[in-house]
Amino acid sequence: MEDERPPGPDRGIKSTNWTALRQGDVEHLVHAYWSPVHRFLKARLASSETAEDLTQEFFLHFLQKGLLARADPERGRFRGFLFTVARQFLVDHFRERGAARRGGGVAHAGLDAAQGVPAEGADPASEFDRQWFLSLLNRARLALKNHYAVRGRPEVYRAFRLFYFGDEGEDRWSQKRIAEELGEPVSQVNNHIHRARGVYAELVRNLVAEYSTGEEDFQEEMASVARFLEGGKYPGLPDSTAIQPRPGEDELAE
Repeated sequence: MEDERPPGPDRGIKSTNWTALRQGDVEHLVHAYWSPVHRFLKARLASSETAEDLTQEFFLHFLQKGLLARADPERGRFRGFLFTVARQFLVDHFRERGAARRGGGVAHAGLDAAQGVPAEGADPASEFDRQWFLSLLNRARLALKNHYAVRGRPEVYRAFRLFYFGDEGEDRWSQKRIAEELGEPVSQVNNHIHRARGVYAELVRNLVAEYSTGEEDFQEEMASVARFLEGGKYPGLPDSTAIQPRPGEDELAE
């Protein structure tokens, strides 16, 4: 039974996300990037409810301020563009709140000095990138789960998840334990993990290709994802090899 790899990214076309911006497709951006923006804002606000409200306002901000028309991929990466807008949006929020407290006076405090920002001195850009890559890798995991669910082979994803991430807070499982759980030979479990990892790598690459403007930008973003994994910031995956296609895996077949 053939288990087809998802279509690879076409990096010769323009970024899906820049195109969405220029066409005013905020719905696409909300679907794809609600999580990193929400987590970034939530870390700097007093309540989850406020973060939820401001995240909604942030995406409406694109329409209200005409940012869609001004979006230009030649001026920088999509990830950096979204961070710049999110950071300025948060600065404006704190300034408006400060002005209201002062009876209309203007508050000139920057983002890093504003009330609600963590005192540890975390770099906002680094925190945004962290949330971005966490969201990206989680989206790829969900896509992997769906990939095998629609093919009627959930055991392949389960083997992958148990081997890399464990179950319900437990540490990652051994191949032998997974084999006992699934009632399959260890060799078949190894095959599941091998195949699922290849599909996962392709799914990550597809998501990165969505916001990359060309091959060079794509390779630089993939290198950023690799550095994120090598820094141990995504619990489960041990290193960046999890996002690198393996030689000879152009097709996956049983």
